[in-house]
Amino acid sequence: MSSRELSEWLAFAQLDPLPDPHLSAGLIAHTVAAANWSGKGSRPKLEDYIPRGRYANQAIDADDAAERLIQQFGAIPKG
Repeated sequence: MSSRELSEWLAFAQLDPLPDPHLSAGLIAHTVAAANWSGKGSRPKLEDYIPRGRYANQAIDADDAAERLIQQFGAIPKG
C-alpha cells in the first residue's frame, strides 16, 4: 500500500468511520434480552452488554506506570 493510498484511507475514515463492533453486538444482545425479559428483576440496559476497558475512565500517568513496572518486575524501563 502506498503512502498516498494510506493517507486517502485515513482521510476517509475520519469522514465516515466504521461503526463500533462492540456497540453493534451489544445492541443485538440487548434487543434479544429485552424481548425475552420476564418482568422479574431489573430491566436489561444497553450498557450491560458493551464491554468496557479496564482503565477506560482513568488517565494514564507515565511516571506512575513506570513506577509500577519497577515495583512489579524489579526492572527499569528503557526509553
